[in-house]
Amino acid sequence: MASRQTAASKRGIFATRGRKIAAAIGAAFLASLGAGIGARALNSAENASKKVLAGSNAPIQVRVMPPGTFFAGHPFAPYYVVPKSEVSSPGELDPTELTGDEPFDFSFAQRHGAIPGSPEIVRFQIRGRSDEPVTIDDIKIHAVRRTAPLQGWYVASPGCGGLAIRTAEIDLDAPTPRVSFVDQSGSETRITLFVTRTDIEVIELQASTERSMVDWMAEVFYSGPDGDGSVTVDDGGRPFRVTTESASDGYRLEFFPKKAVTREPSWDENGIVAC
Repeated sequence: MASRQTAASKRGIFATRGRKIAAAIGAAFLASLGAGIGARALNSAENASKKVLAGSNAPIQVRVMPPGTFFAGHPFAPYYVVPKSEVSSPGELDPTELTGDEPFDFSFAQRHGAIPGSPEIVRFQIRGRSDEPVTIDDIKIHAVRRTAPLQGWYVASPGCGGLAIRTAEIDLDAPTPRVSFVDQSGSETRITLFVTRTDIEVIELQASTERSMVDWMAEVFYSGPDGDGSVTVDDGGRPFRVTTESASDGYRLEFFPKKAVTREPSWDENGIVAC
């Protein structure tokens, strides 16, 4: 089992970033982070001559995939922290809620006012509006609000491995959070990214906090033949919200010999541990 550590260390054991390591899984991952993959380094004269496009006029479309419609490339996220003011513990749930393969899924979270636990998984699709290639230059993160962590409880089912998806880790506790795209080994990697109407990219952000509950948004910067600009990525017009699980009680979902929820006090000190 692994104890507290950063996302850049000892990735093979898939522990959380101290309280959570946003595990890097998959193959052929993306990077940008202003790595010279577009025309963001234009001088002022060039910038003045270009038309800045945004919103519905942007040459790209960004669509956030609804939670529950995909399997995340992470060994235990997404999971959800339930406020004790809503339900004091899993033992207070109606037994019928434990039916099904994934009883503590997004629909469960909606019913009980739960908040995504760290790391929050946000997956989105970028598509060009025409056949003209558009360069994705950068993805920036805006932490718009930090508050005390939610006090509640959560149920996780750590596993091993994950799906191949372009994945990026975000440390929301950093003064200026940044997107760190990683390869299968967990090392930062860089690659040029272009999109068109038919060349689509799907990116999974794994946004972590060990200290707080954080409201955050992403901003995708692009450049193309008709100009450059950015598109905001948020939760239907509101910021995404994620809480550290450090102020909450952890439970493990067991499937054998029968389905049951058991308290996992070791996670209180070490964070959720997988593999």
